[in-house]
Amino acid sequence: MDKKKMIPIALACCLLLAAVIFFTTRSENLTSIPDLKGEMTWVKCNNPACGISYEMAMRDYYQLVDTKQRETGSVSPPIACKKCGEESIFRAVKCEKCQAVFLYVFGGIEDYADRCPKCGFSKLEEASKKSPTK
Repeated sequence: MDKKKMIPIALACCLLLAAVIFFTTRSENLTSIPDLKGEMTWVKCNNPACGISYEMAMRDYYQLVDTKQRETGSVSPPIACKKCGEESIFRAVKCEKCQAVFLYVFGGIEDYADRCPKCGFSKLEEASKKSPTK
């Protein structure tokens, strides 16, 4: 075959392969998110005029966040609040000790993400104290 005919054919094959890879990776249907049936998570509105907190299905939360991540490219985008409609809902934690609901924020290296700002309790810290060290 002529070298001049080979170059356009090879280029067309490369473009077709690139298109197939692009569309198969873009159209993943949340296969990386486990089923999470029945699992709930707390969320809190960061809008000062609203501030509502409520539980929602964890899978629904992750689906909404995944959609927002694909749209915006943001690592931890807010989702729409069911009360005020603003995109200001973030994952939250309800303290087992004092029942305060607060945003799930990763602190410094030496702290736990679920530490209650009101009473200082951390379920993760308690669990780490109970687990045997190696």
